[in-house]
Amino acid sequence: MFSIDQLSNQLRLITQDLSSFGAELLLGVFFLVLILMDLVFNKSDHKKAILETTSLFGILAVAYLLINNVHTLTNQTLFANMIVLGKPITVVKLMILSCTFLVIVFNAIKKNFLIPSEFYALLIASTLGLFIMVMSANLLMLFIAMELVSIASYIMSGFKFDKKGAEAGMKYLLFGAFSSAIMLYGISLIYGLTGSLYYGDFQFLQSLSVANSKLLFIGILFAFGGLIFKISAAPYQVWAPDVYEAAPISVVAFLSTAPKIAGIFVMVFYWQVLNNFSFSWSSAINIDWKLIYYIVIALTLLIGNFSALWQNNLKRFVAYSSIAHVGFILLGVAAGTSFGTKSALFYLGGYALMNFAFLWLLEVSEIEKFEDLKDIGKKQGLWAILLTICCVALAGIPPTVGFSAKFLVFTALLESWNLSGGLETVNGKIALLLLLFAFFNTLVGFFYYFKIPYLMYIKKSDKIITEMNFSVPAKVFAVAMVIPLFILFFKSIL
Repeated sequence: MFSIDQLSNQLRLITQDLSSFGAELLLGVFFLVLILMDLVFNKSDHKKAILETTSLFGILAVAYLLINNVHTLTNQTLFANMIVLGKPITVVKLMILSCTFLVIVFNAIKKNFLIPSEFYALLIASTLGLFIMVMSANLLMLFIAMELVSIASYIMSGFKFDKKGAEAGMKYLLFGAFSSAIMLYGISLIYGLTGSLYYGDFQFLQSLSVANSKLLFIGILFAFGGLIFKISAAPYQVWAPDVYEAAPISVVAFLSTAPKIAGIFVMVFYWQVLNNFSFSWSSAINIDWKLIYYIVIALTLLIGNFSALWQNNLKRFVAYSSIAHVGFILLGVAAGTSFGTKSALFYLGGYALMNFAFLWLLEVSEIEKFEDLKDIGKKQGLWAILLTICCVALAGIPPTVGFSAKFLVFTALLESWNLSGGLETVNGKIALLLLLFAFFNTLVGFFYYFKIPYLMYIKKSDKIITEMNFSVPAKVFAVAMVIPLFILFFKSIL
């Protein structure tokens, strides 16, 4: 039993830790405020505008708090070492917050009346879960944070309120529940065999080495599977195309960026712990963790790129394109170096901008099929030019950030291959094959990305092309999203 003094000391420590948890507490407060405001202004005609304004104010307040503290922030742990703070984590939080901000601007400019008022509270809750994800140093804390994100995402994915949306939302829920169960079972195996869940602590690796067994390998693989689901990498990518097709585009914009940023950042730590670890499956067989990771990357690239080639629906196309980009981003993580991690984060930021710009242009056009793009370039000049720039960036062609991002992750993996002994080692040979395979997949990407400009400018259409509602605010927002694609390219080479 705890004594009064011990309980008092614990409460004092928790209170001290809460003072460094300000951004997350503020998000929690705004989540509650939005729920109350939804009830108070239930019958008001301006309810959505009020909730949008409050959400934007909340995000800006959290951003100010993060930026204001980043210069004085030191690496520290909170709540019995379950939470970690540091400058890289703050940068990732700001990236996630930027995605949330852009999603709300999406709805504010488009005035999407299908999106219910509960969306904003759920969006803030999901952002809070992502914040805790990137700070987690304990597998149980990570699992709880991921469940917070997942539950909000399940609800938001069905916000079109039609049969297709309900079906996709149910599929997302079932796959999510399955992956959560698998992950939780893996975590229980890890704890039962090592007695620790603190994967952020490098002493965790020593516990793994001592408890090395087939059961531990299964536990770590299952826990790894939960992260793969969150970033929609193979073989847990099955839910993404249906959900992306059925959900509102603003929800797709969020799901395709913010959870990936958080999930891949967590995988950086997971990779650092397991980078040089191998499992003794038997006296004759050792399974290197790098090999499993390389297989996941190769499958993700293969499924994402080749599935995107055959798509007729633009939102399903975005889903497979997103899966392919996850494969490229994971190349930077696979490098296992500081430069590789920075390259992966740069790619994540660049991809988020490219993806938001692309989805925004789809949103204002309300075009869903590839065939509806035929001959539209001559009728919708600015819109078609901006969409073409997005395709060029997503394909990875200069002078856009897409080229810089791919170049950096390829360089990081090549540098890692060099440091690991090159062709003299088995891992070196496999890494080189993976690099060549990724380059081949980049070429495949050219075909499906340039299919869009080909249809817009070269293919003739028999249909009458209707005028799209490309308002002045929508044009300004689109141009503001596209310009950084060039700025980041020149910034990266200077």
